This record gives sequence, C-alpha cells and structure tokens, in this order.
Amino acid sequence: MLNFTKALNTEKRKPGPGNRGDRIPGHTIETVTCQVRSLLKESRLDACRQVILDLMMQYPDAAQPHNLMGLLLEKEGSHIMALHHFRAAVALEPGHRPSLENLNRFSELYYSGEGVFAEEECRPAERENVSACGYQVGYDRKGMAHLYRLSSGRR
Repeated sequence: MLNFTKALNTEKRKPGPGNRGDRIPGHTIETVTCQVRSLLKESRLDACRQVILDLMMQYPDAAQPHNLMGLLLEKEGSHIMALHHFRAAVALEPGHRPSLENLNRFSELYYSGEGVFAEEECRPAERENVSACGYQVGYDRKGMAHLYRLSSGRR
C-alpha cells in the first residue's frame, strides 16, 4: 500500500525540483508559451518537449504546460495523448479557455487546423461563455469532476 502522507502534507514546501521555489527568473508562462510556439513552427520537437517539461516542473499546478504538451503531442501525431493533456489542463483549471478550445477542436472527427496557445486566440463566443465551447463540468456521486460534451442542441 502506498503512503500518500507526503503528497497531502500542507506544510510550506522548500525550494527544489518541481516546487515553486526553483523558477527561473524572467521565464514566465507567457514567455515560454511564445518560445514553444516558435519551436513548434520550426519543428524542433525535442527542444520543445524539454522546454515544456521544464515548465511543468516549475508550475506543477498550472494548466498551460499541459495545454502546450497537448499541442506538441498533436503535432507529433499522438492524438489520444494530446487529448489526455488537454483534459488534465481543464482538470487543473476548469476555466482555462485555451485548453477547453483545444479539447473541443481536436475532439472533432476531421479537424486539421491549428491549436490555441493563448486566450486571445479563442473564438469570441468561448471568451464570453466557457460552456459555449461544447463541454460542461459535471460531478459524479463521489464528487469527482468530469467533462461532458454537449450535444449541439444543448449549447
């Protein structure tokens, strides 16, 4: 049986790998997002993966690193894994519009367009109403959140 006491410890964590204390100065999520966008355009996928993994270590509870990983995996052709990362991003931050938009776009049967890196790129309807992108958050009897795709008549 695994011991989850360390993971559930609410005491202040000391700086170290994967904690908020080891952030690189000047490397915000926004600046790294721009860097990832250019690396993906240049098809430098290995360098892009390393940048995203470093961002995940610096911001373990942020949605944007998972959104970026999903975009990288989609570019590599790992469609299912990309959707897993988009779902993880939405689970971490249910109102993260780029992840919701990507989840909606890449869940379509024949979508071949580009993904969304930032909130400014979301469709106008998604900025005003998160549920307009086709998903709704629901909870099961154990209190676990799940995303449900809305039918076109329920939007």
